[in-house]
Amino acid sequence: MEKKPDKPEDVTNKPLPSMSEPMEVQDAVAFTLATPFAQPIIAASKSKAQNHSISIFLRRCHVQLSSLDEDEFLKPPLTLLWYARLHPLLDSRRSKVQNATNVVLFCVIIALAIKGILVFYKDDISFAAECLQTCFLTSHVVGKMLILRVYRKKILQLVTQRSLFWKPEDFTSATQKECSVFTMRVKKLLRGYYILAFTTLILYDLQPIVGGIVPTACYVPPFSFKYLVVLAWYLSVVACLVICGIDSFFVSLATSLWLQFKLLHYKIKENDICTEESDKQSWKKVKEFVDHHVFLLSYCQKLNIAFQPMFMLQFLLPVANGALGIFISLQPGLWSNRMKSFVYFVRTLGEAAFYCVPAEFLISSANKVCDVVYESNWYELNKEQIKKCFSLVMMKSQKLLVFSAYGLVWINLGTLVVIYKTIFSFFTYLNSAKNMST
Repeated sequence: MEKKPDKPEDVTNKPLPSMSEPMEVQDAVAFTLATPFAQPIIAASKSKAQNHSISIFLRRCHVQLSSLDEDEFLKPPLTLLWYARLHPLLDSRRSKVQNATNVVLFCVIIALAIKGILVFYKDDISFAAECLQTCFLTSHVVGKMLILRVYRKKILQLVTQRSLFWKPEDFTSATQKECSVFTMRVKKLLRGYYILAFTTLILYDLQPIVGGIVPTACYVPPFSFKYLVVLAWYLSVVACLVICGIDSFFVSLATSLWLQFKLLHYKIKENDICTEESDKQSWKKVKEFVDHHVFLLSYCQKLNIAFQPMFMLQFLLPVANGALGIFISLQPGLWSNRMKSFVYFVRTLGEAAFYCVPAEFLISSANKVCDVVYESNWYELNKEQIKKCFSLVMMKSQKLLVFSAYGLVWINLGTLVVIYKTIFSFFTYLNSAKNMST
């Protein structure tokens, strides 16, 4: 008898774990926060059979990836970075070419702004200040784009290692409620920041319509006004995506870390690690606690290393941008231009706080682990080995957690106050220089 040909296997309704895709593909897709982010994985595969299996796997992941938890922190910032072609998983030739093109276009705007300063600084100091603000703004965006490309692998590692975080669902209902309330507050704050950034973008892009000027002040060569307006509109969208994406990305990671340290505190209090139990149960609890504490401290160090250049950028450029923003908003001229500068000034203050405030909360929560362990009466235990473990944990917690820009600038509330003071000092200097020129 002739053997009947095998029917094609229907894989559409099979459970997801039964798929036999490569582990690196499954890991990469699992840590992806939107379906388009997984497409560079397909481009990287060279085998036709592997491409077919990956495509099936990605299609069947669509429902799961599109129904993420509303409280997921990293989905909005990574979505913004994907549209800016700066998502950590995007390493295709197209992304590299687009990023390089954007950097070149930003450099063109910087060159025109510098020429505007050289041409008008004697006759119109206000316009020269606007051109200087354009230089700092575009340099800010270019710096963030380059940092994201250079530190792409380290940032991707930070995203993937979030799978090792404890889930609030594994704790008591009171703990879950407290974490949920704090999470919703942070998400509302991020939404407010997005709205403020979008408002700034609209005010910039309305300048050619309302006042007949280029959105970003610069020297306008003859017969090039329309081209510069279109270019500025495009680059303003890119700048908004890059700045909002990376700022909210850091806030999301820092907030998630803060919650992990809070869960570590609850783990000691709720499970009462220091009670007299069997050796096996005690060691299991202590090992889980100590391992997670070591992991969180290591994660904080990796976060600091990945964001060190960003911290330096955030310390230097917001000072100039904020001072120029408030200076321009107080000068006579178009109301739309003054409103644009004032909103940008407020957004700059918020951007500086987006790095310093979460870092301060994270440092405080990490240092509090020592107090929580000490209050658990660990010294009353009869098991010397467990007592040594707790003493080592307290020693690690007493070592101050630091977020800094190469050891030159410390990112905390004190630095935020310094930034605000420097902004108004620089504004006073600009105002005095203008009065002397007149």
